Amino acid sequence: MSFRPLPFPRRRSGRRILGVPALLTALLLAMLAVLVGTAPARADDRVRVELTSITPAVTAATDTVTISGIVTNTGDTPLTGVQAYLWRDQQVRTTRAELATTDGPVGARWVTRYAILGTDPSGTLAPGQQSTFIVSAPWSALGIPARDGVTMIGVQIRGSYGEGNTTLGRARAWLPQDLGPQTTPVRLASVVLLASTPSRVAAGTFLDDHLAHEIAPGGRLDLLLRSAAGSGRSYLVDPALILSLQEMAAGYELTDGSAGAGEGDAKAWLATFDTLPTSGYRLPYGVADIDLLAGIDHADIVQSALDPAELPADVAELPTAVLPADGLLTRRGLATLATPTAGAGPSAGSSPTASPSATPGKPPIVLTARPAEGSGTTRSAAPSYWTTAERAPVVTYDPQAFAAGPDAGGSDAQQRQSLAAVDQLDALAGRPVQVRLITDVATAHADDLDTSATRVSLSSLTEGSSAPISDALLQAPPSDEDDQTRDVRRAATSTTGLASMFTDPGVAADRTWRATAILASTQWTGAAATPLSPAPDPTAASEAYVAYRNLQRDRVWQITGGDAVAISARPVLLTARQDTQFPVTVTNNLPVPVSVRLEFESENAERLHVPSVDIRTIGAGEAIAVGAVPRVEANGNYTVVARLTTPAGTVIGVPEEIDVQATQAGRVGWILMIVSGIVVIGTTVLRIKQVRTERSHA
Repeated sequence: MSFRPLPFPRRRSGRRILGVPALLTALLLAMLAVLVGTAPARADDRVRVELTSITPAVTAATDTVTISGIVTNTGDTPLTGVQAYLWRDQQVRTTRAELATTDGPVGARWVTRYAILGTDPSGTLAPGQQSTFIVSAPWSALGIPARDGVTMIGVQIRGSYGEGNTTLGRARAWLPQDLGPQTTPVRLASVVLLASTPSRVAAGTFLDDHLAHEIAPGGRLDLLLRSAAGSGRSYLVDPALILSLQEMAAGYELTDGSAGAGEGDAKAWLATFDTLPTSGYRLPYGVADIDLLAGIDHADIVQSALDPAELPADVAELPTAVLPADGLLTRRGLATLATPTAGAGPSAGSSPTASPSATPGKPPIVLTARPAEGSGTTRSAAPSYWTTAERAPVVTYDPQAFAAGPDAGGSDAQQRQSLAAVDQLDALAGRPVQVRLITDVATAHADDLDTSATRVSLSSLTEGSSAPISDALLQAPPSDEDDQTRDVRRAATSTTGLASMFTDPGVAADRTWRATAILASTQWTGAAATPLSPAPDPTAASEAYVAYRNLQRDRVWQITGGDAVAISARPVLLTARQDTQFPVTVTNNLPVPVSVRLEFESENAERLHVPSVDIRTIGAGEAIAVGAVPRVEANGNYTVVARLTTPAGTVIGVPEEIDVQATQAGRVGWILMIVSGIVVIGTTVLRIKQVRTERSHA
């Protein structure tokens, strides 16, 4: 089959994988962009301008605007007559859409005052030399229209590099205006996403060690955990992440046989996680894509992924939340969140006694992306949350909350002004709250810069004003299936009924619905590119996804069509007693105990019948002899097919044809002849010895 490199066109967001080198590079670039500022704003600039302070953050009519910063000569020519001027564009923006129109520069510098830069009165800057500056002006003198909104200010650096006085560089930032009566500020709900690309493939076994890098001091998940611990913040956590870290803390290995390196950091991360405030929510296991699963008619897997059974205690009792792929909510995806009705059947791959419908809970809160202005929305006051027929409250987060300012990826001061501008325009639009989704190092740092906001918890939003969900918030599902959807459909179908064969509920979940939920994860392609973060590496994402898909596919095939659990028999002449048994050996080649049923199908059931035998437990790597008592009604030669099924009735393994000779009707004389004969016996014995030897060395 063909496999398009991720990200899939219909799913562009989530916390997705980068290769380890690419991950470290991406994080470094993101931090440098936010913490240090960018290179010169224009290719022909001779200096780099970093704004270090802009006061006030929101100006009133009587204020004096002051900008401080640092100028660096980035060329190889001395600069003379270097001066810093305050600049403004004299346009007031009143909508979020207008913040995107930052091409320029436009406007004019305020020439009444300026700052001379350099180490002498002539304003000379040698190559590589830096100089600080402060420029200021009364707002009333800048000629900016007197109305509430956002204007653009900045500095221009003028001077000469031997060809006359010219603009050497510039830096710009937003300046909100609140001229009165004072606008009611919006409340802020910052939500930190604690999730990562899937890598756990079985208990204590991982595809790669990228999680060790993410939880190490200074790693992405380490910094996000610190952000989640901040005052007034809420968090969303993937239960699959917690389960993975608990197994890492106990010691783990990679699929290539090497030992993992994150045991100590996993213990430290979990210890900090346990101290987080109670403002957290657990996501569906693996952050499964609810729309994808709805599209293949597997709402049961969504319900399993939300079920607290068998989850680590750290997260099992947290309330639930759902984050749709790309933040795009569909009507069919929303329908998967309806509380199962009493008497609903078991979920796909589950045992009849382990249905999530047995423990219905409170519907999850749904976080969906807020439509941009002009997408069918109005500027009337929005509710705190939206109500649905599924009883799941919907809260909209702002995907452009961290939109870059006029100079993309500017300094902390510029980023702080961008946040203030967004807040001001939301307040003017009558929005009661802004919800920010914190997904990476860059957005976590930017959110930390906003120290003046009134922070509220995510849970408090569902206690405010509400309205029925608007059609503008619901997206149309994709019209065709992509490769991920087809993979998930196959996985869901092939694992149906397998859960009942595993005696350990955790193993049963790993081998069935958990594996399917992970394939349906929104976390496979790394972080979506944002103004503050670089784009992920789609090649690395594709390789990780394909490796996981192929491994799980092979494991299922070994059970359903291979020799994970195998039948063998030896030729034997049975006596003619009425209690003569039908001897078969069943070998479990899996590393976990299983429970199966041995069934026999005769070509002539009226003359020869062999009853099924339930085998409650076969240990890992063990073989047991099974005896069935046949019933013969007539002499003759017959073919009996022996096959294995799960207790739920799903056929597994490779069936065996057995030739049977029956003599003396009512009294039995049997000769079982199997194609493999003595070779099968020797192979079975050898395999049992190998498995026991491997386990003794483990």
